[in-house]
Amino acid sequence: MSKPIDVQSTGCKPSYIIIIFFILQFCFTPLIYSAEKKIDDKEAKNNIFSIYDIELGRISEEGTVYSQHGNVLGSVDKEGIIYNISKIKIGKVEQDGSVLNQANTKLGTVNENGEIYNVSSRKIGQVKDIKDIKLIGGAARLVFF
Repeated sequence: MSKPIDVQSTGCKPSYIIIIFFILQFCFTPLIYSAEKKIDDKEAKNNIFSIYDIELGRISEEGTVYSQHGNVLGSVDKEGIIYNISKIKIGKVEQDGSVLNQANTKLGTVNENGEIYNVSSRKIGQVKDIKDIKLIGGAARLVFF
């Protein structure tokens, strides 16, 4: 007489498969959602700062905005239209320095000195070395708002 074979002892437990799946998902998710472009623009200077003078990013003269780690956040064109990294319009900058989102809701203001203010008129940051109010507003929208 032969012994019966225990079928469950030869297979892999489903709980192990689920645990491995979640570990792999946890490890690879940041790679999937990280910024796709990382460009080293020689003309872009470290010029976007918080009120505590901590560097938060940089903007080139062409209007490309980078994070502090060099990842592209988006861009602003000469008319003041602000785009995210996927080239989707996310706001605009008015002539008076008002920064608006895509629904034309005011998010804050900027001035010619590069100072960035929220809707409560509190200073939240500064863009240095750039005097174009549309570039300053685009940087403010992509980094602060």
